[in-house]
Amino acid sequence: MDPRRILIDIRGERRDISRLIARIPGVREVIWQAGEAPVLPGIRILDSGAISEATLIITEPGGEHLQDPVDILLIPSDLKKDDRLITDRPLICVFSGKSAEDVAAVFLDQHYPPEIILLAEGESGRGMLLHAPPASITSEKMTGDLTTDILRLVSGHDPTLIVIPKRIGEPDTILAAGVPVFIPYLSGGAAEVREIRSDEFPDANIVWIDYHGTTGDPAVDRIFAACEGDAIVSLARCRRHPDGYEVDAVFTPEIHRGRGLSRQVMTALVEACYNDELTMYAVVHLRKFYGEYGFVPIPEGDLPASVRERYLWAAGNMEGAEVAPMRRSSGRPAILHESISINR
Repeated sequence: MDPRRILIDIRGERRDISRLIARIPGVREVIWQAGEAPVLPGIRILDSGAISEATLIITEPGGEHLQDPVDILLIPSDLKKDDRLITDRPLICVFSGKSAEDVAAVFLDQHYPPEIILLAEGESGRGMLLHAPPASITSEKMTGDLTTDILRLVSGHDPTLIVIPKRIGEPDTILAAGVPVFIPYLSGGAAEVREIRSDEFPDANIVWIDYHGTTGDPAVDRIFAACEGDAIVSLARCRRHPDGYEVDAVFTPEIHRGRGLSRQVMTALVEACYNDELTMYAVVHLRKFYGEYGFVPIPEGDLPASVRERYLWAAGNMEGAEVAPMRRSSGRPAILHESISINR
């Protein structure tokens, strides 16, 4: 779910919409198509000229946008009162087929819900990848009647959101439970995440132009990328110095942000380089992010001398440079591969 720019397309006045928006993490801008826009603290209200750039549409059943190539958040006519973030306890339907499974995995990768309810079709969900810290997971197998299964789990587990990674014909019965339904757009599945070949380094350099003009060197670098077709949409680099290994240049172009791609390339890098001690200068506000991969803060003097050379200009003033030295000890990460048992 990418809520950076939300298009509100509903019929009539809905006072509960502003309350719903306040529960969606990451909202930056709203295009209000339903009468006079309310005051939304910290959120910009845009005019209809930006409709084509919406990343999420909030609408009601029967809305004309259900076939658009964009994520949809369907809202019930009687929205249940709730103060939790809508991503706190999602009920996620995991259908057979790579695209639907990938969408469910990306949702989890983006939002880190503390509690997850999985409703899986067949063997789907058994191999889903979850990052640490582990969530509380409730999982069941579909019986064949999706609506009945969803309503039963809504009644028993009180989810904040229902995630259905496919277009559904008659959502009204499900929405009658009072819980919003998120329908992600399936654009062919998640990006392919892999280490790129040396002949692909020029493509990475083009993406990195907007990241301090960074370039890769096949002689000393391993570069991990998320790729969609021939396009690279996210990057991370591990550079071999004479006295150690440095992780840097973790970058996703703005147009592709909000999808968990940086997490995916970092996961690929750490999984591939786990035998080596890894160091970095982390941007200060991303210390928690890298901490999830086993990086811990260290004194700058503990970094390899070759790594420290990049920040000699800061003269030890890490706070002023807005970076934090971090290190990850060698060893396989406890980040992925939590197998999920589906109740029969």
